[in-house]
Amino acid sequence: MKRPFACIGFSMILSLVFAAAFHTAAPYCAAVCFVMFAVLLCVHKFTKKKTAAGALCCITACVSILAYCAVVNFYVLPITDEFDGKAVQFSGMIISEPKTSGTTTSFTVRTDKVNGEKKNIKILVSSSYTEPANIYDRIEGKAKLSSVFEYGYGYSSYYGARKIFLSTYINPNYDSEYKIIPCDKRPFYAVFSDMRRTASNTFEKYLSYDEAKVCTAVITGDRQYLSDEVYDNFRKLGISHILVVSGMHLSIIAGIVRLVTRKFSKSRKVSAILELVFVWGFALMTGMGFSVIRAAVMLSLSTIAWALYEKADSIESLGLAGMILCLDPLNVGDIGLLWSFSCTLAIMLFSQPIEKYLRSKFEPYRGIKTITSPISASVSASIGSLPFLIFYVGSVSPYMIVINILLVPFTGIMIISALTGAIFSAIKLVFAAKPFLCIAGLTAKLFIRMAEMFEELPFSSVKTDNNKIYIWFFMSIIFLAAFYMMNKKTIKYISMIAVLVLAGIYVTDTVFSYDTVTLSVLDVGNGLTVTLEKNDKVFLLNSTGEKYQYSQIKNSLESFDTIDCIFDTNYSRYEGYSYCRRILRDFNAKKIVVCTNYKQKYRYAYQRYIGTDVIYADSDINNIEIADSVSVTLIRTDSGVWQYIRIYDKDFLICPNGGDYELVPFQYKNCDYIVMSELPRNMSFIGKPNVIISAYKDDCEELTDSANNASVIYTTNGNGKIDLEYSGKGNVNVKQEYTGGVTRYASGE
Repeated sequence: MKRPFACIGFSMILSLVFAAAFHTAAPYCAAVCFVMFAVLLCVHKFTKKKTAAGALCCITACVSILAYCAVVNFYVLPITDEFDGKAVQFSGMIISEPKTSGTTTSFTVRTDKVNGEKKNIKILVSSSYTEPANIYDRIEGKAKLSSVFEYGYGYSSYYGARKIFLSTYINPNYDSEYKIIPCDKRPFYAVFSDMRRTASNTFEKYLSYDEAKVCTAVITGDRQYLSDEVYDNFRKLGISHILVVSGMHLSIIAGIVRLVTRKFSKSRKVSAILELVFVWGFALMTGMGFSVIRAAVMLSLSTIAWALYEKADSIESLGLAGMILCLDPLNVGDIGLLWSFSCTLAIMLFSQPIEKYLRSKFEPYRGIKTITSPISASVSASIGSLPFLIFYVGSVSPYMIVINILLVPFTGIMIISALTGAIFSAIKLVFAAKPFLCIAGLTAKLFIRMAEMFEELPFSSVKTDNNKIYIWFFMSIIFLAAFYMMNKKTIKYISMIAVLVLAGIYVTDTVFSYDTVTLSVLDVGNGLTVTLEKNDKVFLLNSTGEKYQYSQIKNSLESFDTIDCIFDTNYSRYEGYSYCRRILRDFNAKKIVVCTNYKQKYRYAYQRYIGTDVIYADSDINNIEIADSVSVTLIRTDSGVWQYIRIYDKDFLICPNGGDYELVPFQYKNCDYIVMSELPRNMSFIGKPNVIISAYKDDCEELTDSANNASVIYTTNGNGKIDLEYSGKGNVNVKQEYTGGVTRYASGE
């Protein structure tokens, strides 16, 4: 067997991904793998055929799946079952940098005591507490814990990979026992977080805001303070990997160390030791993310092999890195880890053939031949990213390869200049730091401007949240693999057929779904934002929620430049934060309909929307036809404005916060779907409707218990928006997608 570590590592990753995504089928899959292992052993014994690699993969998959099931059932679930929904007194240390979104700050706490007993668990704490909290401070308080663990991929798997299974929200107005105790004795490893903070402060001091945050993300991996616009542009264009610390960073650092040390010492071992020290020191400074650990392990193996005058097998090194990381089965819940492995493997498999092909085509052009290596690496990495862009992000940019080719060569310049500038600034050599920081700032500005320019081009982002796209992707992979093994010359023809099939999918999907109406309830926390799409038109029916969740609206409406109509009914003190002003800043609106039960508010609306086509719906019942077979009826009551939407033969009722159900005329109460963020007063369901709840977990659970007469209850619960698709025939198709694009459920009526 040539590559045992690769067989074991890749088998562990694939089997654990399967176990995490399809947990109910995991035990059966383990049994099948064991049976296949036994069969292959028998085949080897009686026929003497070489089946060792297959047998090793099968037994590895079997053991990995059983390990995942054991960890979940005997480690994770006992913790969540013990504390989920219970109020506890806890104390512990803040172990992550506090992150602020709007008025809410969140951080991770590692407890030392829970209810007076020694317990070492991690809790994700969110609070609007005004007292500043820093990493390594102690915290004591009493709060109600909620489980964040769920099977499958989504935000919960991200936290599960970091061993965070519980969360809590502490309100300082009610949780008076909550207090933060400044750290008096910092742990020895605090020096690495200080280095991150020093670098970030240096960039903030000498660069503009966006440039500083891009440099901070590239050097430390911290993206929390990037503006929504900048990060969304990078994400949609498929270049967000530039903002992630990866193998490129470590390779550059190792290369610089080797270059310097070889000037003073001819010993490879001395150079290798210094390389390893700097590589792992940088990995610790960036927080030891999974992709960084993967890159550090691979680079360490390569460096050791170089020191021993051997040649490292890159695929074997990648397999060993995967094996090490998958010793904890929950680590595969981190999408970044899988993305990193996919891109690295794609570069190993495709980069050299692509470079060889380009060199043969541009043989007479010496200048072009020098850049074939970065081009081939960029194209290969884009191929590795494609599955995650399709299934996780939910969109692909046709310009992804082009912009990667243009920007990736400059990434090295930014890393070297930003890191050198930060080091010189830290040792008080400001005169030497400024030129490097200037170069880093100019490079960051280039990245931002290029992303803005490509984002403004037509079809800069194509949505892929369509089952036909998934089927096409898998079938194309199968056919390409099959024909590659049979006849390599047919690959280009199969690729052309695949492109034509994809074009056919888009054409047929556009034709057959032309009259389909999609009503979307966005995941904006405690609030209600509802959009309606038909053909190429979009309408915003409601727009309230948590202030820091505005990016959910921008992502949902990213394919539209203009909103055909905005319904502004949010003037009640119960409604919460309204997104209207921010929406009008980022989108054009053809028309705005204002309806409120507070007549004095019309004057404020007039001042807000001056210069815009505004309709003031001041009747108690206002019926507006917004598209063929789609109408909106605004029902103005003393407790708020209710919205009754008629789509073909289906009825939807959107409830205002603080609304009184008794005030709604009877003919509007018998609906197929009721959408709410909180339970209206005097609510009594007529005809067992389906209920959609937009709120956080604790509020969702309370509303679910109260809505026990409903037929089916769907909740956003931090898991992503809920789409209701209806074409006038059959049932309403309901599906929910995690923020990353993974479907949670899809059902008929």
